[in-house]
Amino acid sequence: MLIADLRGQILLSEQTWNHVSSKIETGLVNEVNAKEQTSPLLFCELRAITSPTRLELILRENHRTLRNPVCIPVSYQLLQGKSMLPDTLEGEVINISYGGMLVNAGMPINPFADIKMSVNPSPIHKASVDLYSKAMYV
Repeated sequence: MLIADLRGQILLSEQTWNHVSSKIETGLVNEVNAKEQTSPLLFCELRAITSPTRLELILRENHRTLRNPVCIPVSYQLLQGKSMLPDTLEGEVINISYGGMLVNAGMPINPFADIKMSVNPSPIHKASVDLYSKAMYV
């Protein structure tokens, strides 16, 4: 399994790493707790391919990038498994950065809760955009 995130980071599963470890260089191992898994999944970031020729990947930007203050209303619904809970709640995006956004949800949300948010990214834009996300910090 190979996963590429939106910032260009390439993560390799433990199984993939076992097949190609002699031909690559990796960063630290990350543990990910996934739904319906009894133990964490292990992923490592691909840093370079060393064979047949060396190819280094650009290191991704740190999550602690400059955060820009904003005031964007958002409505959201929590998901339970694959089902959306019926209550539509209101909140506000209070800052945004390359690595994510901080939302004042108006109520406590469990860490790693799945969320569907409707955001209108521009006062000129008429339609809202639906974003599916995960609560990372509470």
